[in-house]
Amino acid sequence: MRQTRSNLFIFFIFILLFLAVFLFLFSISRSKNDAPIEPTAPATEAPRQSSITVVIDAGPGGEDGGTVGVDGVLEKDINLTLSKELCAALSSRGIRCVMTRTEDMLLYDRNADYEGRKKALDAKARLEIAEAQSDAIFISIHQNSYPVAKYSGFQIYYSKNNSESATLAKTLELAVREELQPDNNRTSKEAGSNIYLLQKLTCPALLLECGFLSNPDECARLQDAGYRARLVEVLSDALESYITEQPRI
Repeated sequence: MRQTRSNLFIFFIFILLFLAVFLFLFSISRSKNDAPIEPTAPATEAPRQSSITVVIDAGPGGEDGGTVGVDGVLEKDINLTLSKELCAALSSRGIRCVMTRTEDMLLYDRNADYEGRKKALDAKARLEIAEAQSDAIFISIHQNSYPVAKYSGFQIYYSKNNSESATLAKTLELAVREELQPDNNRTSKEAGSNIYLLQKLTCPALLLECGFLSNPDECARLQDAGYRARLVEVLSDALESYITEQPRI
């Protein structure tokens, strides 16, 4: 009798355990099924990037200081500062940039026979950097000078080797006139044979004379971070507008 009661008690405990496990599993399954579905973020396509690379050439450097401002400032220093600022501004807009130089130096091989050939080797190195880009726009940053101090204003020279050079030059010319220098009537000019890089390059290529260091007011403005920021903004807007209108791959 006692054995029978013991067996019934064990069976009863087993049934209770079975029911407890079943109810536990059922509640978990129900909670999962009743849980709200998290919304899925809509799939987005990455913006298409232009294949164009802007090659920014920081004019004279190193041993070649370029022209000297009325206050003694060297063209090479303004060239490099302005070039870095333009490259940073374009990069922030998703436009790929390559600089021919990022330091105060001429680009020649220090291990080669460079005596008397520094500038020629430098120009060749800059040309090779630009030509290494499959789809490039070349922008060379310079500063102007003239014996008469009254002359001032932004000026562009363009390569004759690519018809787009003149188009791009006009785009930048109008932007500077409309946004920065309304009294500047200087028009873009085709580069002569004395501008080596613009004579050799076949991509759209410009040389920008950003101002006259022989003019005291303009020389001071080009050393002012606020003015340079405005100039960079105007140039970046114009370049971005031109680039976005070009066919994309």
